[in-house]
Amino acid sequence: MPRSFFVLIALGSAFGSSAADAPSSVPMQLRSNLPVVTAKIDGYDVPLVFDLGDASALVLAGRVIDRVKTFPTGEINRATDVQGNVIESPMFKLSRLQIGNAVFTDVIGRRDLHDPKYHPPDVGQQGYFGTSLLKSYMVVLDYRHRQMTLIPTGNSKDQSAKCSGTAVPFLPDRNGYTVTKVNTDFGELTAIWDTGSDESVLRKVGSQNISNGELKETVTTKRLSFGGTDFGPLKLHVADYAQPAGTDMFIGYNFFAQHVVCIDFPGHRFLIRR
Repeated sequence: MPRSFFVLIALGSAFGSSAADAPSSVPMQLRSNLPVVTAKIDGYDVPLVFDLGDASALVLAGRVIDRVKTFPTGEINRATDVQGNVIESPMFKLSRLQIGNAVFTDVIGRRDLHDPKYHPPDVGQQGYFGTSLLKSYMVVLDYRHRQMTLIPTGNSKDQSAKCSGTAVPFLPDRNGYTVTKVNTDFGELTAIWDTGSDESVLRKVGSQNISNGELKETVTTKRLSFGGTDFGPLKLHVADYAQPAGTDMFIGYNFFAQHVVCIDFPGHRFLIRR
């Protein structure tokens, strides 16, 4: 497997409400190809990875939970990681979380736990946040300028224009995953978009159109067509993974590094600019 920050997908976890009147531009660091922003929790600066491949609202390291004020919910989150391991994590409620000018209240999160055989990369993060936290936002990711912009639902057309480009709809009923179809040199594939993956990945079973002689550790698809627009080429690491089932590839860091991507969560779609 590639050295990726593959994450656990929460099964039925709750999320907090959010409040913000205007778009918030947040500085973003890229640490070993992972997007990290600084959140405020109880007056502490807490570096968090934005993980588009996780449906959780918030996941915090134990050392952060021990330092800030959280309230145990008494519930256990059961999740499956990319290798198919089932992980159980205690859940908590956090009164307030701030990212830029966006304030989130009563956020339901879980402790960051992993299978003993899995060692995620350490880039100085103290947790991460996923799609449930941002369900009412359009999120513009501009890796080139190291910036994340959070645009709340109902904002003005002028501000919403920042979320523009080729529209690519999410596939429905994917348990919180952001998944789309994509046309490649290897046929039409089902792709999960994951900012928590430090590279893009082609699943071995999705590489059936590559002859054994051509099947290497990495391949390049010259064609990568979304919504009738070609955004290729894209280099892919060929590997096996267990979850999410029914997908053929991960779209990771190298795609986001080349394009400005807006994730329109209320509209259930991506908008991609070259």
